[in-house]
Amino acid sequence: MSNGNLPRDDNGVPALGAMNDATGQILPLHVGAIVIGADGKSYAKVDTTITSPVSATAAITSVAASITSEVLLVANSARKGSYFFNESTAIMYLALAATATILAYTVQVPANSFYELPTTPVYTGAISAIWSAANGSARITEMS
Repeated sequence: MSNGNLPRDDNGVPALGAMNDATGQILPLHVGAIVIGADGKSYAKVDTTITSPVSATAAITSVAASITSEVLLVANSARKGSYFFNESTAIMYLALAATATILAYTVQVPANSFYELPTTPVYTGAISAIWSAANGSARITEMS
């Protein structure tokens, strides 16, 4: 901002974010201090350490493709990430919800394609899917 003021959150704390070019997500940046530069302007001293979830445990499962909604993963508060491979010739409609429909879903995963659940923030609720045709399966890896 041209007046040297930083945007602030509802608590009056300076609020900054950086875009992750790979995912398009805005990652919060912690403002450690506001410092006055040699030019007399205010600058934010930003902690650039970004902590990613770490996991040493992975569970691999498979769910048969279906034209009715199927639960791929139940809610898991310990989830740190998950991967989905649509091993089907049909589109998989994946929903971050207990039920998926071909009209209400989070992401379309094309035939023989991979989807990685974003880890900022980690979604820990139920994940379901429905396919445009019942052939093949979803290959799932969940880290906790």
